[in-house]
Amino acid sequence: EIVLVDKGYAWAKEEQMPHHISTNHLDAANGWKIPMRSLRINIKKSKDTTEGAKLSRLVEEAEGGVLILAVHLCGTLSIRAVELFNGHKEATCLCLKPCCLPHVSFRRAQGDTWHLGGFDFA
Repeated sequence: EIVLVDKGYAWAKEEQMPHHISTNHLDAANGWKIPMRSLRINIKKSKDTTEGAKLSRLVEEAEGGVLILAVHLCGTLSIRAVELFNGHKEATCLCLKPCCLPHVSFRRAQGDTWHLGGFDFA
């Protein structure tokens, strides 16, 4: 199964509106061997929230290994993708193509230090 995660999708039971990311391409892919679906989650705010728990369950309950493909992740989204990968033994592969990382002035103002895989980023 392929699950596309973004805060721009409509909620599961909500009608898709013009401001939502279109899922028409998913409907057209019914002939694919691997089913695809969308899931609305705000990854940036999901670390310690209900949405974060939903994302963790998705990884933990997957049959077999989980590949996390993270494309065009701006700011702290790349950090969240690495945390998701490092925090779940079911995640066997991470393909990360970040857009940008938080600017140093943002990190200093926020006082954030990230600890990822034995490395500290501030």
